[in-house]
Amino acid sequence: WHELDRNVQQKYYDMARDERMKHMQLYPGWSARDNYGSRKKRGTKGKKREKSQGENG
Repeated sequence: WHELDRNVQQKYYDMARDERMKHMQLYPGWSARDNYGSRKKRGTKGKKREKSQGENG
């Protein structure tokens, strides 16, 4: 990448910018924080429910 000419690099920067703009138009409310940040919390709820159902019922 560093050996490429600045003009060649600029071509790829422009392509990346265009793809970002397309994504923003297709998914206007999308946020990495909202979509990837809550993944950690999902695993613990199922285990607690199974234990409480086994003891109560």
